Parts: sequence; structure tokens; C-alpha cells
Amino acid sequence: MTKYLIINADDFGLSQSINQGIIEAYHAGTVSSTTLMCNMPGFQDAVTLAKKTTSLGVGLHFNLTYGKPLANQQKVSSLVNPKGVFSKDRSKWTEAHIITELEAQFKRFIASGLYPTHLDSHHHIHIDSELVYRALKDLSIRLQIPMRLHPLIIEDRQIFRSSDYLILDTYDTNDGVDRLIRYLDHLPDGITELMCHPGYVDDDVRAYSVWTDGRAKELHVFTNQRIVEKLSELDIQLVNFGFIPEPEKPECSEPFEQTLAEVIPQSIPQPIPQPIRKRKTKKKMVNRRKKRGIRVLNKVKVMKLKKKIILKKKKRYTKLNSKKVS
Repeated sequence: MTKYLIINADDFGLSQSINQGIIEAYHAGTVSSTTLMCNMPGFQDAVTLAKKTTSLGVGLHFNLTYGKPLANQQKVSSLVNPKGVFSKDRSKWTEAHIITELEAQFKRFIASGLYPTHLDSHHHIHIDSELVYRALKDLSIRLQIPMRLHPLIIEDRQIFRSSDYLILDTYDTNDGVDRLIRYLDHLPDGITELMCHPGYVDDDVRAYSVWTDGRAKELHVFTNQRIVEKLSELDIQLVNFGFIPEPEKPECSEPFEQTLAEVIPQSIPQPIPQPIRKRKTKKKMVNRRKKRGIRVLNKVKVMKLKKKIILKKKKRYTKLNSKKVS
């Protein structure tokens, strides 16, 4: 089985210097994918660079920890502090506000003329926060956009598009190149994502991130010729998230052409129909009247018979009395 590798550089759009480093690693033949921060100073520069490097996969790097929200702050008040920047207190986050900001960042991404190859999050908030995970998961399933591997995704692989494996590590130490080569030597079959943060450092980076020198060291690792040679030696195929196939749909004997709108109403309980009272026809009314008339006639006959009997009895009684008197 072939070994496929997605080397994804996070934080595209954080600053122009970060963008420059990521593109440099891409041209070196290592980085094959990146994720874009839509609310950061280097966003527009990143979009321009991405359009010039069409084989570089660009995903959405959902951000709730750096800078200000793109959505109206009143609509995402649980996500920000009094200064209007993202709050460090995640206990106040609400799912509705997370979804609102996710939609705002996604819309800005689309408005740029790009379309995300995948979804992930800054500082792995979709792994740490169940609320963020649910928001990203729903977007991923609804639009069939691949999502960075998550422990819960493994249980629902039939509906998710994701890599088979994920390597989370940093390469900012002296043995960074050797450690990366060890990962490549033991790469499993299938699709693996390897995350990294290469880039140059400028004032914009220092204003937001405490991890600065490490980015420059990782850039040195991911532009090292030894890495490129190792990838070729092991016949590891570099791909991006667009390579991940859509989940297989269950086979059926006949094509299922019903839309969701047609299926849903069938599942809604319908009220029990009330019995319809049939209107009486003229014929039936006449028949009923006839029957009623027969009953009346019968009653009259009975009454007449009773009168006759009574009269007969009276006559007999009078005859008997007249005989006794005589």
C-alpha cells in the first residue's frame, strides 16, 4: 500500500513573514498544505500567494485565540474581553457565538476567491473544546470538507473526511531534522498528516505569539535537502487534503433520488383523520320518511283495534246486565 503524507504548515496569514516562510518550504518540496487565519494581518498577502501556488492546499485555520473576531462583537460577546479581543476565559464560550464566528471566518475565506481544502483550528481548540469540535464537525459533514483528525472522528469515519493518522510535534531543537526523518522512516501506510509551523519572524508575529524562534528553526528543518531526499528515497507521496476521497455511500439496488425535503415530511407524525359524516341523500331521506309513516300507521291500527275490543266488551257487559234485571 502507498504511503501518502500531508505536511501542513499552520498559521498562514498570521503575518507576511510567516507567509514567506511557508511558501519557501512549499517550493523546497516539503510543505504540501497550509491553513489560513482569516482575521490576522497577513490574510490578504496569504491569499495573493495562494493564488500563485495552486497545488498548495489551503484550509481554514479557525481562530478564537488571536486578535479580534470578524463577526459583530455584540453577537459573539462570550468570546471577547472588554477590549474586544478574544478572551482567554473559555468557560464563558457559548456554542451559538462559536458558530457565528466560524461562519464569519468561513465567509471571508470564500469571499477571497479560495475554497478550503480542509478545516482545523488554532491552538487545537477543536480538540480541547467540545463546543468548537461540534461546530467544525457540523460544517465538515454538511459541506464534505475534510477535517483534521480528532479522537472522536475515529468512531465516525464513515461520515468524516480525514487523514488516517496525525503527527503532532515540534522541530525547533537541534535534532529536528533527525527526528523528522525518524517519523518518515516509520510512516504507516495510508494518509498521514504531519503538522509544522515554519516561518520568518517579524513584529506582527511577536505581537501575537510567544513562539517565535521556534518558527525560524522549523523553517530550517523543512527546507533541508535531507528531508526532500528522504521523501524520494522512501517513495512517500506528498498530497494535500483534497486527495482524501469522500466517504463511500451505501450501495442500493435502485437509485435513491428522493431529496431531503421529500423524506423529512414522511417522518413527521400526521394527525389522526376525523371520521367524515356522510350527507344524507334525498333517496335515503324519502325511505326513512316512508318507514316512519308505516310505523305511525301501525300505531293507528293498533289503537283502532283496541277501541273495537273495548266497545265489544262494553256491549257484552250491557247485555248481561239487562238479562239480570229482566
